[in-house]
Amino acid sequence: MKKRRLGMFVDGGTNTAAVIMPYEVNPPILFRRTFRAGIFKELGARAIAIDQFLQEVIDEWKPRGLVHVGFEAPYTPTGKSAGSARFPIGIALKIEEVATRNQLTSSEVVTSTIKKVVAGHGKAEKPDVMSALFDLGYTLGSDHEGDAVGAGLVCIGNWLRGQ
Repeated sequence: MKKRRLGMFVDGGTNTAAVIMPYEVNPPILFRRTFRAGIFKELGARAIAIDQFLQEVIDEWKPRGLVHVGFEAPYTPTGKSAGSARFPIGIALKIEEVATRNQLTSSEVVTSTIKKVVAGHGKAEKPDVMSALFDLGYTLGSDHEGDAVGAGLVCIGNWLRGQ
């Protein structure tokens, strides 16, 4: 029997969410979890903890057909401290690093694309995106999981269309 092609989709940050979904039309969520890295004060400790969280998910799901990691592009605030800008970019790099270390492909999805695919327009607000995901039948534990599912829907849709 052929393994399902699976993707891990991530919303990285202080609260990092990972979901596993198959590459198929109307994909169900096979796994979802939010890891709270904010318990670690230092950015380096957060990055290590997120690495370990992602690695645990990959270790569980790669034997079942995990081939790709998709993630929401980092939001980089302006006018904030260097650490505020450095952290989201560092987490995006960490997600790509973990994927590469595990010989998985990876892709970054721009937030406005997630909003357009899920809620119908790229300037949708967070509640609109979450409501649209609920209307699609998704049960989510946090808006971070919603962002991860949104990234998944974009990646899966692109793959199904051959892009």
